[in-house]
Amino acid sequence: MIEEKIFERVMSYYQPMDSIEQLEKEIEDLRRALPLSSIEIPDKNIEGEIPPCIEKLRNKLIDGENLSHQARIALAVFFLNIGKSVEDVLELFKHSPDYNEKIAKYQIEHLAGLEGKQEKVYDV
Repeated sequence: MIEEKIFERVMSYYQPMDSIEQLEKEIEDLRRALPLSSIEIPDKNIEGEIPPCIEKLRNKLIDGENLSHQARIALAVFFLNIGKSVEDVLELFKHSPDYNEKIAKYQIEHLAGLEGKQEKVYDV
């Protein structure tokens, strides 16, 4: 569903959108369409659904692959924004081959708005 919406949006690139409010409404509609309340992040057996791109990144991390900084941000922001705690997200990142708890915790807390300017850096 999300992939279709993204494809449609990309294909309509040369057709200007009526307003930023229209884009925000489309994004909010997509958020409501995803049943994300029962996601378990540490293992590969997911109850509920997450976007395929996030699931793919999550599974790569669980398999011990070293993800890019951008991929790590995407995972952390996604799970923080669906209500997972800093500790839940930190548990996921323990699978990273270069895991450093102090650094990971600081970065996740920063994304969650608990460090730095004390405001959420991203809100998806």
